[in-house]
Amino acid sequence: MDIKLLKDLIQFYSVYKTEDEKKIHNYIINFLKEENINYTTLDNNIMSFNYEDKPLLSAHLDIVNTNGPSKHIINYKNVLYGFTENYERTSLGGDDKCGVFIILSLLKMGYKFNFIISEGEEAGLIGIKKCEKIISEKIEELDIPYAIVLDRRGFKEILDSGASGKYCDTLAKCLRNYIRLVTGETWSLGCGSSSDTNIIRRYVESVNISTAYYNAHSKFETINIEELEKLLNIMEMVLSDFVFYGGTFDEYQTVYTPKSFYDSYR
Repeated sequence: MDIKLLKDLIQFYSVYKTEDEKKIHNYIINFLKEENINYTTLDNNIMSFNYEDKPLLSAHLDIVNTNGPSKHIINYKNVLYGFTENYERTSLGGDDKCGVFIILSLLKMGYKFNFIISEGEEAGLIGIKKCEKIISEKIEELDIPYAIVLDRRGFKEILDSGASGKYCDTLAKCLRNYIRLVTGETWSLGCGSSSDTNIIRRYVESVNISTAYYNAHSKFETINIEELEKLLNIMEMVLSDFVFYGGTFDEYQTVYTPKSFYDSYR
């Protein structure tokens, strides 16, 4: 796992409408250019809709204002802690730089999917609302099968509902079954608060997934590196093998067929 990439993202204290939000936007743009990823922007929102019948991944740039930038990042027993210049505890911005990190890491590995990295999520879903028309059109045009919003505290949790009501419980249950098959671990289903899923779910089956940060929205936030790496591995498998058929969950049984099975017939 590229810890340097994660620490590069953490260095930006990207509260909405601050200079650092623009700086992290520019950092990601430069990353996409280096990786030859096609993208479009709308203000600080970064979107990439290039692939038919591929999922949509989502995360957000902005963080909640706590105690100032993380000038010192301490790794103690595979857990990251953030400290100010004077060594006072502060947020790492894992909400939602962990989600951004997963998206950029998967792109660097060469996985093909659609994505949006939004601004102003913590300020009231401002960025995703700006992009709603584009998202709705692209989901229909590209026949995007589902969306995963990488924005939830803790680990081993998939959200099938939030502040706006139900997300896609069918997708949540299928993902839970799939993860149990490929890892042996049982993830729980839960309910969250407000997130970009509130908008995306209007146009495609969507869920949130936890991304290994804790004590969100506080100066005591931490990031569990081991769990974040596990999630990255899971998302690699999801993009390689997971197939979602929308419909009534009772009528659908998740079947795991490794990609290697198909490769052997080529």
